[in-house]
Amino acid sequence: NTDKVIFIVRDTGVGVSKEMLPAMFDRFSQADNTVTRRYQGAGLGLAITKKLCELMGGSIQAESEVGQGSVFTVAIDFDECQVDEKVSEDVVPQYSSDEKREYSVLLVEDNEMNRNLAQMVLANFGHEVNAVEGGLEALKTLQHKEFDAVLMDIQMPDMDGFEVTKIIRAAEQGLPLPLELSTSIEEGLRANLGGKHLKIIALTAHAMKGDRERCLEAGIDEYLTKPFLPEQVVAALNCEKSNG
Repeated sequence: NTDKVIFIVRDTGVGVSKEMLPAMFDRFSQADNTVTRRYQGAGLGLAITKKLCELMGGSIQAESEVGQGSVFTVAIDFDECQVDEKVSEDVVPQYSSDEKREYSVLLVEDNEMNRNLAQMVLANFGHEVNAVEGGLEALKTLQHKEFDAVLMDIQMPDMDGFEVTKIIRAAEQGLPLPLELSTSIEEGLRANLGGKHLKIIALTAHAMKGDRERCLEAGIDEYLTKPFLPEQVVAALNCEKSNG
């Protein structure tokens, strides 16, 4: 079939055992629980790759040997690669042209690959994106700049998404902040956020029972599990029209 394109990528990484190979493309699945610390991986790269391949009607397979690396084979049939319009209509709320708007979004994500992916998705839909790597940096940004929404990673090293959200909500309501910050940051947050409600959308690699409830209790408006579909982010942003 001349419409099928096959990509083969070989790496010389740590490789995985035959027992672990079937789980290689699972969300947050890695060869052992020390890999994230040793190699700075988030465990989402292959899951995102698989999702992209499936969206294009293709497939991805892997062969690997411990200590020798891995070989990945991607096959895409471009004759079959087309958007399912029915699925798109079901996932994305439909708006007339005068109802659509561009959003100013603060993206808070400590993993560079995930940050770049989310930035690309949002920019492609016409949104203005400011990206920061951590919770404290997000609070410093919110002192002096207004946003329509925050896309917030939940697990971050300096300050997790729940802590950041609670600080934002306290500043909006004029309540004591749940974490001690510098006077300049606290005053800036109160001045910029006071009396408002900033839409916060959680991004998490986990889909554990009770996570959604915990997000809502912390004051988070929406909850998306990574790897997310572009349509899910856009739908979550557009929901502000009915909630705001």
